[in-house]
Amino acid sequence: MDGNWDGLRADVRRTIDELIASGRESGVQVVAYLDGEPILQVQAGCANRATGRPLAADTPIWSVSTGKALTATVAHGLRGRSGCSGSRRPGASGTRSTTTARSARPAAAAASPTRTRSWD
Repeated sequence: MDGNWDGLRADVRRTIDELIASGRESGVQVVAYLDGEPILQVQAGCANRATGRPLAADTPIWSVSTGKALTATVAHGLRGRSGCSGSRRPGASGTRSTTTARSARPAAAAASPTRTRSWD
């Protein structure tokens, strides 16, 4: 990681420290890549509140609901790329149906494809 991102790293570190000091989070880990290279890797706090074990770069993070936003964002991007109009499609079991437009709406509001990456 070069020095071009020192300001970003300092801002992220400050935000993480504030979250931990306020008690809102016990431990936070943030990693960002640009063109396949890490530009940011910051972690702080506890991995386990009960034991006080510190959070390290290689600590596995239990992320319960993050997959929903990622999945909805990918579905939304693929829907736009494929030209799908959002018409009804059979569900996984073949007995239920949903619309592709509705499947991407709730979680994708916070992380839209245009804000997360280029789909081209």
